[in-house]
Amino acid sequence: MPQLFTLLLQVSKTVPDTTALKAHTSLNPDEIANSIALNPWFVLIGGIVGVLGLFLSIYFYFKSKSVKSLSYNTKNFQLVDSKLNKVEGLDVSYKGSKVLNLTVTRFIIWNSGNVTIRRDDIASKDPLRIAIVNEGGFLDYQVVREVNKVNDFTVTPIANGRELLIDFEYLDHNDGIIIQTYHTSTIPFVRLLGTIKGIKGFNSSIMISTAASDYNDEVTDGKITFKKKLIRFVSSTFAPVFWMSFGAYLMYHYQGEEPTMVFYGGLFIAIGVLYLVFKVIEIYKRLPDEYYPYFKDL
Repeated sequence: MPQLFTLLLQVSKTVPDTTALKAHTSLNPDEIANSIALNPWFVLIGGIVGVLGLFLSIYFYFKSKSVKSLSYNTKNFQLVDSKLNKVEGLDVSYKGSKVLNLTVTRFIIWNSGNVTIRRDDIASKDPLRIAIVNEGGFLDYQVVREVNKVNDFTVTPIANGRELLIDFEYLDHNDGIIIQTYHTSTIPFVRLLGTIKGIKGFNSSIMISTAASDYNDEVTDGKITFKKKLIRFVSSTFAPVFWMSFGAYLMYHYQGEEPTMVFYGGLFIAIGVLYLVFKVIEIYKRLPDEYYPYFKDL
């Protein structure tokens, strides 16, 4: 029996002191939080999650927001320049009248918002119209396409010869009309004028062509070429991705050592994010794909 007590005593002496071990291995919660917060990978992952959250919030904001907007896009091609009339023996005329300048302008007008625009929304004292804002007048026009025949578009020349009155019953999202005009104004002095209730100005884009081949640089067989799509994607994403990557590198490399460089890294990331945000807004307002083929042949 005494030998048994001696054996138990020896075993108890070999067991480590767990109280001291626990005291040694336990970490302060504040130290754990600080170590995580100062970890560059945690900062990088948190930044990525924040950027994704920002984009999702912007996307759903634009999807859910009621936007009343009318946009127009024009493409111009000057067929006759006043310099041509200096060529001896060359005379350009229309119905017996000499033509010094002749320009083709293709107008695309569409509802770029998500709120229906109705005929009653057009101000009676400032109707919707295509107008020449400098010298010149319309010689002719033609309706190339109505996206939705039910819109009941009408185009009426005004007596002064410098305006075309545009009327319709209603326009839903992306509903619109494509009108080709022939006029004696120089580029690019043809505009969409008028007042629509609830809309402060029209979104516009003007394209100027100097050669017939320019008309075909956007589409092939009625579709935007893959090459053009790839170039647009690379050009629009390379710069912000570079800025954000460089900013992430600065934050990772100088974390805890150079606060100034970490600040610059965050600044580069912010610039990249803002650039992408503006790109999202631009894409949201761009010309709908179904209208692009009508820039192909003029």
